[in-house]
Amino acid sequence: MSKSKEGKQVTRERASKMLERAVSGSRQLGLDDVADRYAGMDVNDYATEKGLVLTNPAPQTTPQRRSKKSMANESSTITKADLETENGELLDLLNDIWNELSDVDNTTNKAQAIEAIDSVCEMLNEYDEENFPMESDEEEEAAA
Repeated sequence: MSKSKEGKQVTRERASKMLERAVSGSRQLGLDDVADRYAGMDVNDYATEKGLVLTNPAPQTTPQRRSKKSMANESSTITKADLETENGELLDLLNDIWNELSDVDNTTNKAQAIEAIDSVCEMLNEYDEENFPMESDEEEEAAA
């Protein structure tokens, strides 16, 4: 069986997260008209526009015969789909970090290196603010 030429395959959950980031990223860049257009889309519309192929196109409305089992013990609520979604997000984060740092070498000046590191810190903070907290400018000045 050959690969589809339609586009990158993603889960519905991953496409939903990408849509959320498109809205927030557009707003942060001051592109409110673009953000509003994305905000008016559902996951299917966004996937179509971006050429994405949803690997789990729509939730089923009829009951399934098989129950959804978690990968871990019965007390865990984490499913394989949850783990696959998180794995995809982490791979995207690693790719973004790689892209930010791949040009840093021994010819990079200190200001450029600090800028790249700050950018990576912001990426990590956006991904998980609790585990990667950042001090505000006022907190940094008070600590100095």
